[in-house]
Amino acid sequence: MTMHFEHKAGDKVFLDYTGKPLYITDQEIGEHIPVQVFLGVLGCSQYTYMEATLTQKQEDFTESRHRMAEYCRGVLRAIVPDILKLAVQKGSKYSPEINETFESFAEHYWTCILPSRPRQPREKTLLEGLNSGFSVSKQMVVYRLTKEQYSRDLRGFGAAQYPGRWNKKGVSVLYTCQNQEIALLELVVNLPPMLHPSIYLMKLEVPDRSVLEIEAQHLPPNWREYPAPSYLSDLGQQWVEERKCLALKVPSAVIESSFNLLLNPSHPLFSSVKLIEFEPFRLDHRLINKIK
Repeated sequence: MTMHFEHKAGDKVFLDYTGKPLYITDQEIGEHIPVQVFLGVLGCSQYTYMEATLTQKQEDFTESRHRMAEYCRGVLRAIVPDILKLAVQKGSKYSPEINETFESFAEHYWTCILPSRPRQPREKTLLEGLNSGFSVSKQMVVYRLTKEQYSRDLRGFGAAQYPGRWNKKGVSVLYTCQNQEIALLELVVNLPPMLHPSIYLMKLEVPDRSVLEIEAQHLPPNWREYPAPSYLSDLGQQWVEERKCLALKVPSAVIESSFNLLLNPSHPLFSSVKLIEFEPFRLDHRLINKIK
């Protein structure tokens, strides 16, 4: 016999943490920091609140609940937590011992706590289902500096007219860089006459799930030479024609430890590339004078 659960609007919210950790990146030092993902699912609508915190300690758990209540603009009649030590001191089918801080939270919001019973997964199918299908689409942020006439071109027509190191003439590719500094250096070494006020900065968001990487150690010793060896554009041509990956990650010939990201406008995933910032790029006149 299987019990059928019917959830009414405003009745319950189910709480848990995902079993899969996520990571954030410290922008200053590049360190990957693990974070815990708090989940709150409304029983009737299955409307979901989710946030990341550094720990699962009581302080973070309490703050997450408060923020969830603010976000949902209210508290439901009952809170159904999984058997977390943060919520339940001692699990029991009939008389669980609730954590004192959690109990105070419930009293403050005039709600009650109904912990999931041990070994009763059917009572928390909403959370289990969300956890099993939980995935995160990560995005890379890349940069591009270009003349005003190409500043809104996301189809790579400029590279098709004036091919770069990794593409042949007539082949549309969008060249981007890991950061603004590399983008500027690439601009300086390739097109010094362009260094005037009509340069524009494009900041793009790219999904990182479809990237082919070519590492410098796997390239012949002369790959950084200028003019660029033809085998580099041959590799780029193969990548474009195969359309297996949206992006080609290659080392920068200016600074080998940095990377450039080439985007294939003919790839099916190219529609997910987003232009998130677009603005004039102001150069220091001292730099322009030295280059001249």
